[in-house]
Amino acid sequence: MEYGKKFLIIGSKNAVTYKEIFPLIKEDKLWLGYGFRKDDAYFRIPLERAAGYAPGVYNPTTGLVHFRNCTWYTNLDIQKRHEELTLFKRYYGNEEEYPHYANYDAIEVSKVSDIPCDYYEEIGVPITYLDKHNPDQFEIIGASRWLGKPMSEIAPKGTYVAGGVRFYLPVESSQTVNVERERERERGDRRSTVASTTGSPSSAARYSRLYDRIVIKRKM
Repeated sequence: MEYGKKFLIIGSKNAVTYKEIFPLIKEDKLWLGYGFRKDDAYFRIPLERAAGYAPGVYNPTTGLVHFRNCTWYTNLDIQKRHEELTLFKRYYGNEEEYPHYANYDAIEVSKVSDIPCDYYEEIGVPITYLDKHNPDQFEIIGASRWLGKPMSEIAPKGTYVAGGVRFYLPVESSQTVNVERERERERGDRRSTVASTTGSPSSAARYSRLYDRIVIKRKM
């Protein structure tokens, strides 16, 4: 980045929330490329390193390892980052579908396809949104791990699942269940959406801890 070089790099999808990477995405200096078809990435490795991979990851017949959590990172301009998301859902009249976080002033949108067309304040979306981000349509405000207020300042100990700073939703919100189900359908791998660090909230918990969220705001 320092020398203004163009690049195309393969990396983990989880890297979007790294403290060294996310600011570059937020400042529009780095973005996601086209990724791999059906999220299937295959790499050839030296035979002597094959023992380090679990069965099903390394194929001894082809000599390839299979990963599902890789994507391309680049600063090369590509067509998809100029394609506008088609928005058809509405916030007003359906407010119950978009609950506010307990520890940040924004609404939860559990699927990119559910981003409302009539809402111009801050919203939290899954990190998968970055695959479709158009900097002319939305501004990236930040990420939940840096924006969320500590729950210890909001609710008594024992009413929420402890962990690093993330966004929380009240358990009584019907959206808590809907988010989990919708995200499981959206990303049929291990990266589901609403979950505590220890699984489902206990009966005493009043707030559910979400996985990472990107906060965006629609441009006028």
